[in-house]
Amino acid sequence: MNKVNFQIIKATTCRAPSSVHGKNNSSKWRDLFEAMSVGDWFLVENQYAGRAAAAGTTYLKRRYRLYMHPVRDDVKVFVKIK
Repeated sequence: MNKVNFQIIKATTCRAPSSVHGKNNSSKWRDLFEAMSVGDWFLVENQYAGRAAAAGTTYLKRRYRLYMHPVRDDVKVFVKIK
């Protein structure tokens, strides 16, 4: 294992340069939920219902309902309630 020569390392107090590959803190789900008002709803295919529920728990803190569509069996209804 190589040892680091701390005599050549110098700490600086100025601001560090920004990363070239910066982390993108945006989420499509968060953007969607922020744009929704109370009572707004959308349809989610059954295969993606788990993802929608997980995103709702994360970003809406359980202020939503996800229930079966009254007529169609292949989708669920996602409603923002608070």
